[in-house]
Amino acid sequence: MPQVTYDGQSFLIDGRRIWLVSGSIHYPRVPRDLWRDRIRAAKQAGLNCIDTYVFWNLHERSPGKFDFTGEKDLRHFIELIHAEGLYCILRPGPYICSEWDNGGLPAWLARLETVKEGPVRLRQGDQRFLEACARYLGAVMDQVRDHQATAKGGGPIVLMQAENEWFCHNPDQAKAYLRELVRYLRENGAQVPIFECNNLWQRIDGALCAWNGHQNLAGDLRQFRQIQPNAPRLVSEYWPGWFDAWGRPATQIADPAVNELRLAQMLASGAQFNLYMFHGGTNFGFWGGRSVESPACYVTTSYDYGAALAEGGTRGPQYAAVKRICTFASHFAHVFANLDPDHHTPCIATDGDEEHPLSVVSQTGTQGTVVFLFRSPQDKTQAVCCLLPHGQTIEVPLGEELVSWFVVDVNLAGAAQLSYTTLRPWAFVGRKLLVVFGPAGAQGVVSINDAPLRVNVPKGKTPEVHAHEGVTIAVLSTEQVDAAYLTGDGRLIIGASALDAQDKPVALRGWASQTAVDADGNTQRLRATP
Repeated sequence: MPQVTYDGQSFLIDGRRIWLVSGSIHYPRVPRDLWRDRIRAAKQAGLNCIDTYVFWNLHERSPGKFDFTGEKDLRHFIELIHAEGLYCILRPGPYICSEWDNGGLPAWLARLETVKEGPVRLRQGDQRFLEACARYLGAVMDQVRDHQATAKGGGPIVLMQAENEWFCHNPDQAKAYLRELVRYLRENGAQVPIFECNNLWQRIDGALCAWNGHQNLAGDLRQFRQIQPNAPRLVSEYWPGWFDAWGRPATQIADPAVNELRLAQMLASGAQFNLYMFHGGTNFGFWGGRSVESPACYVTTSYDYGAALAEGGTRGPQYAAVKRICTFASHFAHVFANLDPDHHTPCIATDGDEEHPLSVVSQTGTQGTVVFLFRSPQDKTQAVCCLLPHGQTIEVPLGEELVSWFVVDVNLAGAAQLSYTTLRPWAFVGRKLLVVFGPAGAQGVVSINDAPLRVNVPKGKTPEVHAHEGVTIAVLSTEQVDAAYLTGDGRLIIGASALDAQDKPVALRGWASQTAVDADGNTQRLRATP
């Protein structure tokens, strides 16, 4: 049977290192007929993992009567994730927050009050509450037990979360309640690692710690390494936006460039992340909850959350920014999963919203080195000279982006060695097709097996394609990479708004036709159906 383990660098499946690039999609907030479409949109954005809560009060409306059918078919949702070749992080609670009615706790729990013991004490070691939790977690595990990565044949679930944001320090209740939840999961067949996201307020025996947040990530994650050196760093909730509530102005959506920078910050800190939300969806019926922010803070029907994939499934600038960095992280996962977790050089601190000089953060490991260049919105530097470890100077074009990156001495799946590139690597497909991108009109260098190739970043709609050292190199502009998708048969499609269920390009406004590039460098003109 397969095993999912971890060390200070990454998670491992039977000793093979994996790197999670995850996003949250909640099945109750999306109609069942659209589940696969939303999961495919995540995959096309470069994600390799889907995270979801399990909503207790949705599944057990009456004590002991569980419903996992139709729009509540958790098992089917996980099967669709598996069918797309993605991992899954499952977060069964029992409390989930998520701006959901009562944080997912069933209303009937209040009826457990007795004259002798008084009101039931929720999220504590109250035996009445624990018995209900045990029954619920057992029912959830019955649905998902054989969909764990440890099951025969291997399923998508690689992690499970116990409770959610238990933000208090109470060692007695941690033992009486939180530790019991871990025990219930284990006794009901949970074989993958279990984590908690209490931001170190209260640690749980038998569970690794994760982090939630959206600012000061670089500093927080470096400190996190010192506190938990024997487990990988995981940001279980990175918030690219926020929810809306009735009676207050709509939430200001974060600048896509800032979100891209913060995702890069987490990678540069050696951390895996989960976008909360990748696709927020809709609070159907009366499932929207009330926030603790104020007594009258009721969550709106829309749970758009400023997510990469908007409530109606549309893809805009947020999606494009997420796709740039997440595709890179997934396709170069072997580099990130094998970084030295203790290699943190001093650097200029930046969070993307302060005026500061250009900052360089370098991480290295057994599979190569990755370098991130961060700058503030006030900095207008268009290119910077970087000194490589062996003494060579390269000029890296920055364009208008707040973050750029390049790699050094990276093994391309045994096919070649990517010595360095001054342009941003984006994907490596079929052990032959390397895709890089940069500002339109810039010049760059891609060095394979220590043989440099000078390239020009195209200004129009057509990519530049080269054959070099047995590798096909596709050079794209930022505009082109935002309109680029990778098909299941290893082709690069440029000029599309998405890929449909048959991996055919969907037309994009402003692009009269699409260009397809295969691993051998052959190009073909396509015309998508409007």
